[in-house]
Amino acid sequence: MVSASYDEHLEFIAVLVPGGAFSERLAMLRPGDEMLVEKASMGYLTLDQLAPGRDLWLLASGSGLGPFLSILREPQVWQDFECLIVAHSVRRADELAYREDILALPSGELFEGARAKLAYLPVVTREPGATALSARLQQLLADGRLEAAAGAALTREDARVMICGNPQMAQELRQALAARGLKTTRRGVLGQMALENYW
Repeated sequence: MVSASYDEHLEFIAVLVPGGAFSERLAMLRPGDEMLVEKASMGYLTLDQLAPGRDLWLLASGSGLGPFLSILREPQVWQDFECLIVAHSVRRADELAYREDILALPSGELFEGARAKLAYLPVVTREPGATALSARLQQLLADGRLEAAAGAALTREDARVMICGNPQMAQELRQALAARGLKTTRRGVLGQMALENYW
């Protein structure tokens, strides 16, 4: 879901998976069809799972960007952090969904006077030259290009990281960040990272 909590309508981003139990049913919906949605949010990919920090890193592959759009549309997030860093990795440039929406957020009426600055880092891996960054997020983190492009260091002290997307990507980023000392929330102790596999 990419909608903000104050939106009148719900908007979703999804990839149609041939034979997929959920996505094929979702694709059959037409305007005016009813859909039941649970009001309470569930899971660990929420800001209340993170300790307070300076920079919020949102690392996504494909449609894993969805929850981050919802987070970015909340004005309080723009006051709670100094820098909001969105890295969205896709195979082809035409898969960079919501690119214009993300770039337009800082100039939106709800974000006037916001404390946070936005760093949007599109990553296209299979079309050389489509974006400045073209390797997988794991490699960009390992060789320092991700931090250089963001203009911020990904440290335990300052960074709060949310990861959503391909399970292999999520697992590899979790391991790399854990090696830097970042942890997930455990037994009431807030951590520095939260993640969710998106299929």
